[in-house]
Amino acid sequence: MYIGSNNIRDLNVFMQGMRSCATTFIKENEKPVLIPEGFTEYVEAYYGEHMSLNSFSFVEILEKDSKNAIAKWFELLDSYLISLGYDPIPKIG
Repeated sequence: MYIGSNNIRDLNVFMQGMRSCATTFIKENEKPVLIPEGFTEYVEAYYGEHMSLNSFSFVEILEKDSKNAIAKWFELLDSYLISLGYDPIPKIG
């Protein structure tokens, strides 16, 4: 899905909106998992740092470039999904 830019802050806002929508409109037992539990801790372990931030802000600060940050965030998410025994997010195109 195109979020209007290649900026990790925009992705963060989009995902917050998706979580809010799920909380408001979807039954508790049917809510999708948007970001797997433990992902922020996985990101912290990857960088060897601990900050009181979500995974988006954490990667943005440490990558220092939003374009690189969004690519790194998805790379880390794929790696985390694989570590949990799931397939990575399919690449389109």
